[in-house]
Amino acid sequence: MGRGKKSSKNVKSGGAPGADNHDVSGRGQSQNTGSSQNTGSGQNAGAQNTGDYGERTVVRPTFSYLGGYTISRAALEQLASCIALRCKGVAKILDASVDYTDGGLDINLSVCVVYGLRIHDVLNAVIEGLRAEVDKQTSLHIREVRIIVKSLEVA
Repeated sequence: MGRGKKSSKNVKSGGAPGADNHDVSGRGQSQNTGSSQNTGSGQNAGAQNTGDYGERTVVRPTFSYLGGYTISRAALEQLASCIALRCKGVAKILDASVDYTDGGLDINLSVCVVYGLRIHDVLNAVIEGLRAEVDKQTSLHIREVRIIVKSLEVA
C-alpha cells in the first residue's frame, strides 16, 4: 500500500460485542465543513475531499490509516460526565445519556449544582466545555446539549 492511500479494511476497536457502538470513521457522513487547512506537511495537506465520506480536518482526520474505529455510547456518556464535573459549580452528575442522530450527538445530562452560583452561568460553561472537549477528543459534532438541574448542593 503506497503512501497516502487509505485501507479499505474496517477495523473496529473498543466496545464489547453487542454493545451500542458508533462508527466514527466518517464514511457515509457529510461532515465536510468546506474548509481545508494547509499544514505544510506535504501529504495532501490542502487537498479537497473525495469519495463518499467527508473529512472534518486534515490535521486530525476522522479516520485511521489502519481502518475505522468506534466509540461506544457508554464511553461517550462517561466522557460527557467527566467534562461536566470539571466545570466550576457542578457538584455531581446524576444521569448522562448520548443519542446518535443524523446531525450529530445529542447529549443529555442531569446535574446537581452548587448553591450560591448563577445556574445560567454554570450551565453555559458546561455546554461550552462539552462542545469543545468532545469535538477535540472524538471529532464528533454535537448537535444539542440538554442539561436538567435536579438539585442544589450547599458547599
